[in-house]
Amino acid sequence: MLAEVQGRTPDQIIDAFPHLTLAQVHAALSYYFDHRAEIQDNLRDDEEFVAKLRNLRGPGVLERLCLLNDCVAPEDMVGNLEFA
Repeated sequence: MLAEVQGRTPDQIIDAFPHLTLAQVHAALSYYFDHRAEIQDNLRDDEEFVAKLRNLRGPGVLERLCLLNDCVAPEDMVGNLEFA
């Protein structure tokens, strides 16, 4: 969630996602804060699922390319994403 994780204000979220209205952003924030534990549990479950798949399948195509070409691995990029 941009507001909590990245410290974004509703106006900054609208700047990043101009197709949203201020009312939609506030509604989403309200829902998130009313259901924070459930949402965080779901995100944690998703991360655990992905980790299990990676352990079973090994690195994906992009990760293998990065290993060969000494680039930033996709999972390292996620925390650095900038929203226009």
